[in-house]
This record gives sequence, structure tokens and C-alpha cells, in this order.
Amino acid sequence: MAIGLSFSVVNNSPDPLKQRLQALGIPSWRAWQQQAGVSRRVIAKARQGLWADLKWGEIQRLAKSLAWDPGTLLECSGYTGGHDSAALKAEIQHLRVALQHCQEHTQKAAHRTTFEQLRSLLISFPTARALAHRDPSRPAQSLVALFSPLETWLQQQGITCIGQPFQTLPYNPIEHQCDQGGVNPGDPVEIRFVGYRQGPDILVPARVIPVVPGCTVEG
Repeated sequence: MAIGLSFSVVNNSPDPLKQRLQALGIPSWRAWQQQAGVSRRVIAKARQGLWADLKWGEIQRLAKSLAWDPGTLLECSGYTGGHDSAALKAEIQHLRVALQHCQEHTQKAAHRTTFEQLRSLLISFPTARALAHRDPSRPAQSLVALFSPLETWLQQQGITCIGQPFQTLPYNPIEHQCDQGGVNPGDPVEIRFVGYRQGPDILVPARVIPVVPGCTVEG
């Protein structure tokens, strides 16, 4: 007899699985079937807890549709093991190790890409700093060009400055950070160190100081 899949999952599935389906906005067994790209038979076996009857690839697809690894799916579904539980556990452990290695590789690749983008700046900056200490009278303009790779990288990342150094503008507690008290929104402040934003997200607020009428703040 065919098993209907159109009823709501909310009142019929084990609690952890129910919560996961609800969190992902999957309203029914049929919807889960379509999301995972599996047959009705697979969903029926999963509903009955017959995980040992499923192929490993089917379990992987079910887990992927829930943004879980296979081990988490089996544990949250109350699977206690079967005739091939040892093989399943071994495969789960293998996948977890592979996932960890993949994440580490991705992180290293991201670091390498960032380094390559900033390589000329990272190579030149220590020499520029040593020259500045050796000859304080050296014009700052001669060092500014070294920072062009940094500006290029910021543009590639969609990161923009919040304000400009020594700019005077109204205090905005979202975009600005003032270490001195008594500053209210809209009060004039001066930017000492710029902040950065990426789209709508504030990565770091600009550091500001209050502007006292009639006073000049020395750097």
C-alpha cells in the first residue's frame, strides 16, 4: 500500500527531526522528499527508522537536504544501529575527517589568496617603516604609493571607509566610537582613525573625539 506523503510533518515526526524540518521551512514529508531528491520509498524507510535498509548515498542526500552531516541525521533520528552499523559509523567518521580537512584546506586557500593580493604591500612596508625611522624628514608622499595594493584589496572586498582622518561631522553612535563621555548623537566630533564597513555591516567603527568650540585639538 502506498504511503501518503502530503500530511504535515509537524505532528508526526520525532522531535529533533521535526524541529529541524520546521526550522528549514519544510512543511511535509513530500516536501522533504522533493528537497532531498529521493524516492517515496526512501522517505518511508526514514519515517520508520529503517536506516539500515537505506543506501549510504540516500542517507547522504537526506542529511544534505537538512544541512546536517549523516551522523547527525542518524543520531537525531534515534538510530541505534543495525547489521551494518559498524560500517555506517566508520563511514560517518571518515566523512567527518574529510570535512575537517576540506575546511582546513579552504581556510589555507583563503589566507593564501589574501596574502597574494597584499604581497607587494607586505614586502615593501617593513622597508618603508625602517626608512621612516632612519630619516624622519622623508616626505610622507613617497610612502603613500606603497599602500595602493591595500586600497585595491579593499575595493575587491567591497569594504569602504567610514569617514576620513580629521574630518568633522555629527556623532553617529552606530558608525562612531568615542572613548570620552558626554557625547550625544549629532554633536560635532572629529575622526582620528577611520572605520570600515562592508555593505550594511560595520566591521569597525571610526574612532572619534568631541569637538570643543573654539579649541583646536593637537595630533
